[in-house]
Amino acid sequence: MQEKIIELIVVLMREIRQTKDISKVDVSKLTESGYSQTEISTALSWIYDKMNVREPLKRLNGSRARSYRIFHEAERQIMTKEARGFLIEMYELGLIDQLDMENIIERSLMSGSNIIDRNEVKSIVASVFFEYNSPGKPGSRIMLNSSDTIN
Repeated sequence: MQEKIIELIVVLMREIRQTKDISKVDVSKLTESGYSQTEISTALSWIYDKMNVREPLKRLNGSRARSYRIFHEAERQIMTKEARGFLIEMYELGLIDQLDMENIIERSLMSGSNIIDRNEVKSIVASVFFEYNSPGKPGSRIMLNSSDTIN
């Protein structure tokens, strides 16, 4: 389920990047695509926390990074093209910064897998986004409480 929420966050950020407004996201299309209301609420909650509380998504405002990370040959051999592309897209959408990317790549390399695909990267990203050992950190919950609402 965590990977599906990460996927949904990326979909939502693409749409937010186009419309520049989280309130204009068409949630009905997401439901038709097979996402549950809980998954949609969780993803929107995480984005809202990141935008307003934790660390504003600066790249959403059109600012460009001055540098890009080049994958080392060893990283290219272990990570599939899709996995690397997913990381780059997350960076471009402002969901991760350079430090997050390094952390995710390091965890990927240390996982012991021979090949790291997009789904494995999503799992690692989920562990970075929803760190369970810091429950008080905004955006760290993977599920909403029954009393939580998103307006």
